Amino acid sequence: MWSQEQQDSLESLKRAISQPPVLRMADFSENFILQMNVNSVALGGAVPSQEINGVRQPIANASRALSAQEPKASSI
Repeated sequence: MWSQEQQDSLESLKRAISQPPVLRMADFSENFILQMNVNSVALGGAVPSQEINGVRQPIANASRALSAQEPKASSI
């Protein structure tokens, strides 16, 4: 059953994906900026972005959990 709660969630999602920061296409003639949040259990929040006309916009984002072997191989 589609209730007002589902409709409100859908409208909220529509607003969220249509307002900045919205992913942009990469411009390979411009520099890239890479921000990452890494800890002992995950690679989280890897976000490549570019600053075009003074505005930094994300191009993509990624995250994943580390395998059991990866933390052991770290030199950090």
